[in-house]
Amino acid sequence: MRRMLCLVLCLAMLAGCGGKKAPAETTASTPTATSSATTAADTTAATTTPIPPRDPAYNVGEIRIGDVSITEYKIVLPEDPAEAEQYAAEELIKYIKLATGKTLEIAESADKAIYIGGYPDAAHIDDGFDIKVVDGDLIISGSIPRGTLYGVYTFLEEYIGWRWFDYDYEVVKVSDFIQIPIDLNDRQNPVYQIRASYWYNINNHPEYAAKMKNNRMTVSSPDYLGYMEGYTGGMCHTFITLVSPQKYFEEHPEWFTAHNDIRNGNYGQTQPCLTNPEVYEVVLASVREILEKNPDAKLVSVTQNDNGNVCTCENCMAVYHEEESHAGAMIRFVNAIAEDIEEDYPNVTIDTFAYTYTRKPPKLAKPRDNVQVRICSLECCFYHALDDDSCRNNRAFMKDFAGWSEICDNIAVWDYTANFHNYCAFFANFDAIYDNASTFAKNNVRGIMEQGNYQGISGEFGALKAYLLAKLNWDPYMTREEYEYHINDFLEGYYGPGWENIRYTIDLIQQRYGEFDSHMGIFNGTAYGGLSLEDVKEIEAGYAAAYELADETQKLHIEQASIAVMMAEWGYYQYNGMLDRTYKDKALEIFDRIIEKARALNVVHAESGRAW
Repeated sequence: MRRMLCLVLCLAMLAGCGGKKAPAETTASTPTATSSATTAADTTAATTTPIPPRDPAYNVGEIRIGDVSITEYKIVLPEDPAEAEQYAAEELIKYIKLATGKTLEIAESADKAIYIGGYPDAAHIDDGFDIKVVDGDLIISGSIPRGTLYGVYTFLEEYIGWRWFDYDYEVVKVSDFIQIPIDLNDRQNPVYQIRASYWYNINNHPEYAAKMKNNRMTVSSPDYLGYMEGYTGGMCHTFITLVSPQKYFEEHPEWFTAHNDIRNGNYGQTQPCLTNPEVYEVVLASVREILEKNPDAKLVSVTQNDNGNVCTCENCMAVYHEEESHAGAMIRFVNAIAEDIEEDYPNVTIDTFAYTYTRKPPKLAKPRDNVQVRICSLECCFYHALDDDSCRNNRAFMKDFAGWSEICDNIAVWDYTANFHNYCAFFANFDAIYDNASTFAKNNVRGIMEQGNYQGISGEFGALKAYLLAKLNWDPYMTREEYEYHINDFLEGYYGPGWENIRYTIDLIQQRYGEFDSHMGIFNGTAYGGLSLEDVKEIEAGYAAAYELADETQKLHIEQASIAVMMAEWGYYQYNGMLDRTYKDKALEIFDRIIEKARALNVVHAESGRAW
């Protein structure tokens, strides 16, 4: 697995930032992005001291706070720093040195100080932070435990020019001189309380997740990252463990559906009976056991198994009819669990799904305050925005979404952002990703989980999509102009000087898919998205041109992304093979080459979950 720190990005920042956030202007015609959650000072202290020449071994030259060089500052920590605050100081030292070659020191006090942590403020919510200059001192401080760490990463990114494009690929933009305004006052608070990414490069790499300000993981996270909390006892489909058919079926077959599947060992194909009081007692005991073993738990998932084999006993059917939804039985069940544990565990929320057959909200039951409902967008079209009323699938989803919003103040979303039939095929959802972010936020969503290729390296634009989704999860109200800036900024750094050829491909696939078939689910059986052979050849030529200009790591990124181009050609021949048998033969030949290349690059395919 490659591990590289690339300190070279081909287009330099303009010398003298003028008090604006890094990065400075690039060849793209988009302005520097600033978060809509940010209140940044726009006053620039004029430098009176000559700027020394930049050491060519490092990308960043002089950094000044007002007119004082950052080298005159020392880092000051609280008397008893949290583990994440100590780590935040170490990260600041590390990245300033990598950018400039200069080492900041930690001291108990200093005339010129960079205070890391130690200034808790009631205005900091859900990992929020301040980056500000007060009386010439720089203060980066946020909520405990993670806010200060996120503040340091934001300072490095937005003011120094660092980019964390992937878990193993970091760059810092070239700048001769960076000036931090003397009246800087940048406060950021996230919109979502829970921000999770189920993309491999973020979910499987906690340090990168912290840089992207994601705070929920499905893998363990070290304490120095501020303990990124997860779902204790399982993230989803937890009935299979809370009331195990493997353990209980033989004695209590009436507790379960899908008896033949259970007998054949397919335990995940069953559902428990939610009106059976014995089932309730077993699930309650399981939840309490989880909480006793994990006293710091905040979220426990009580969620249906991943199938549609809903219980049809007389009691369950009566509840479905009364509630006019299968979700009625589920909400009544989890409400009872939540009420039972509330006194002993007042900080714990019981999580459940609005998923497939439970997506429609119930008529009568309303989730308790300590119940979280995660609505899942599985059936939606991801070419159109979810709030696009012209799309029938999305119109139905938004009706259910609005219904849950009316009865529940604690809604989370499980969103889908990849083609789960083929991770390597083009998936034209760049516009929808942007539009849906603000839709979720405007409907009072408190938590977001973006599921993508969680199994390994992407053969499409996985790293880019994970990056953009993390940006949107922190600031779902960013402007379209800011979103476009993030796309171009990433492409330039990740693919090199020929990045505009990659950008052309993204715009083309969005256009062609709309012309071919304007609806796109997450289980597309074909890689064909309307691209002609002429389109494919044009894209291939663009990728080849970008490859020639790239450094070695950027070349690898282009090679990985080129698998999607091969998939588009394969999809063309496969789609049109019904009319011409030779097209089928051509498709098979291309597919063999795709497999060979994917294996060489360790790229995964959805159906195998591993490198082909």
